[in-house]
Parts: sequence; structure tokens; C-alpha cells
Amino acid sequence: MTSYLSPAAFLPQVDTQRAIADYLDRETGEIDTMIAKMDELAETLELRRRTFIEDVFAAITSPKVALHHVVKFRSGQDYKRVSDESGDVPVYGSGGIFATANDYLYHGESVLFGRKGTVDRPLHVNGRFWTIDTMFYTELSEGICGRWLYYWATTIPFSLYSTDTALPSMTSSTLGRLKLPLIDPTEQRRIADHLDEVTGKIDAMLAKVAELKSLLIERRAALITDVVTGRKAVA
Repeated sequence: MTSYLSPAAFLPQVDTQRAIADYLDRETGEIDTMIAKMDELAETLELRRRTFIEDVFAAITSPKVALHHVVKFRSGQDYKRVSDESGDVPVYGSGGIFATANDYLYHGESVLFGRKGTVDRPLHVNGRFWTIDTMFYTELSEGICGRWLYYWATTIPFSLYSTDTALPSMTSSTLGRLKLPLIDPTEQRRIADHLDEVTGKIDAMLAKVAELKSLLIERRAALITDVVTGRKAVA
């Protein structure tokens, strides 16, 4: 008759298990605290970025004009027929670039708006690109600086205008009725340059925070693996 060893035979003694668990609780708890601080710092930086942009536009006292007077909204299209892993044309969804294509839908400067799903993250692009069918791209009127328009778009309270459903959505008519200050192109570029400089510094800090968080997550996983496999002794 064949005899089998109980799984318990391969496990360390209960006292050792408790010691390992207590050690990991303590060490991973410290790492988790540092990860939480990284998240708090990222939230603070993102709020600072958003508030700075909002304050700049709030200070503009020029007359306002409806967005549809300065841009034309165009709908994105399904990208499957042009999808190409070796293509050099970026394909944009609401979260940014997620694929490449061998053909383009538009060539030029544009601000992209989400139509369904993630509708609160406008994007600024310039060059050849393709947008999927859950996105709008815009054709800018002469005298409109795309970077300036993008920064203004980040101040839109999208939650007030999107449909209250499980899958938020925006229409081009709703977006087109929103009003923005109309200022001289030279002033648009000056504001955009200033915002590029300030937000660039904040974005660099956000990237560093994200890098540190990633390293902490890797350290946490490695610590658990090393302790459980016996490569690291429990102090």
C-alpha cells in the first residue's frame, strides 16, 4: 500500500510560521506606509498642477466664445484595418497611445476628447495620428494654439456634462457649447509656454514619485519571496 506524506510535513514548524508572518507583517507594513505616502504625494502634485492651470485661466478676462466656433469635431474610427505593430502612426484611445498603425486619420495639431469611457482626459497631439471610435479629434481654426486649447480643456468640469451612466459619454454638441476665453494667438502661445514650464517640472516630480512607488512594490514582492523560500533569514 502506497503511503503519502501529509502537506504539513513540508511546512516549517508552527512557531517558525508565526515568526515569518510577524516579520513580514512588520517589514511589509513599513513598505506599505511608504507606498501610501507616495500616493499622497502624487495626489498633492496632481492637485497643484490642476489648480495652477485653473488659476491661470480664471485670471483671463477676455470675452468668451463657444468652442464650436474655433474647432471642428471629428469622430475617430475603428483602427483594426490599419493596425500594424511595426507601423509608425500612433493610435490614441482615451488613455493615450495603445497601438500603432500603417495609415493615419489626421495629420496636424489637434486636441483629443474622450467620447465614451474616460472622458475627462483631453490630449494634445501633433503630427500623423489615428483615433479610435470612442474619441473625438479636433481641427483647429487658424489662430488657435493647440497647446493653449489643451490646457484650457483640462479645466473643464467633465463630470457636470457627461451622461450619468455606467459608461460616461460626451457629445460633440455638448463640448461645442462650452465657452473659452478668446485671446490673441501670441498671448495663447505665451500662456502655453509658461504652463509647459511649470507643469513640466511637476510632471517630472510625478514621474519620480511613480518610479519610487514601483521600486517599493518590487521590493515588497522580493522580500516576501526571499523570506518564504528561505533565501532571507528572519531576524
